[in-house]
Amino acid sequence: FFDAGVLARTDAGLRVLADPRRTPRLGVDTLRSGLLDVGDVWGLGRWLGPSLARPQAAAAGPDTTLAVALDAHRVDGDLRRVLDRFIAGVVVDPDGSTSAQFTRLLLRSFALGRPGLPEGGMRRLPEQLAAGLADVRTAVPVEAVRSKVTGMAGVDTPGGPLTARQVVVATGPTEASRLAGVPRVAMNGLTTWWFAVDDAPDPRRLVAVDARGNQAPPGPVWNAAVVSTVAPSYAPV
Repeated sequence: FFDAGVLARTDAGLRVLADPRRTPRLGVDTLRSGLLDVGDVWGLGRWLGPSLARPQAAAAGPDTTLAVALDAHRVDGDLRRVLDRFIAGVVVDPDGSTSAQFTRLLLRSFALGRPGLPEGGMRRLPEQLAAGLADVRTAVPVEAVRSKVTGMAGVDTPGGPLTARQVVVATGPTEASRLAGVPRVAMNGLTTWWFAVDDAPDPRRLVAVDARGNQAPPGPVWNAAVVSTVAPSYAPV
């Protein structure tokens, strides 16, 4: 697992911003970072607080963009810059146009948990899901999805139809548009680069973000991490 925090590259150098409740050893570094403006912390707490206490009720309220929501709560200092750059790399949003409600629920998961990497790679996640199912078929193309509106739910495959009580379309936006008839959602993209070095550039288990200046989007590197520090199996010895 990563530690609950980020490593921010600021104009003054590398600074740590971490949750002192879960990473107390980084508490002093966080207090000395110069990133904790009282107004920013108060505004962020007022905005994020409802989703921590009552997530469903908070998500049901009126929505706006992330940028507008943070502006309204006067989160506009160094903490805002670090937050913007971190979120940009998570949701691939260079300008704060992502749904504020969605981002608030996403930050709730970061506030209550820690990001991690499964040993053996991301394929372990679908393997764990499949392990609890009775009948799993792979490499079967789905030609169409039938809903209960037209009769029994199910899917059409080259080998014939398969019926089910419910159908979950868990695909990318292009296939979801074709199979479920929903509007195609515009997507942004990032490229992940992997490097091998003799020594770790930083020993801390933190994602690093570029919090310098006021450029939008951040870049060219949006975030970085010493992955083998968190998951040694992802790299050779």
